[in-house]
Amino acid sequence: MLSPGEFKFKVVRQLGQGGLGTVDEIEVIETNRSYAVGTRLARKRLNSAWAAEPRAIERFEREITTIKIMSHPNILPYR
Repeated sequence: MLSPGEFKFKVVRQLGQGGLGTVDEIEVIETNRSYAVGTRLARKRLNSAWAAEPRAIERFEREITTIKIMSHPNILPYR
């Protein structure tokens, strides 16, 4: 059972990869009304090689904070 706002997804394809993370296109496959099934989103994730490195985690979190406030046609909005 999914909690309100939760959803399950599958990775469709990798969109890009940088020094700290990877961006994947994902598709919602099960939902509890946060997104419709079939909705495609982008997901940025920290590479596992950096998961135990505090400075890398801090930098990754700064990137996410910056993405949250950006508004540009080539950048997906953070939700």
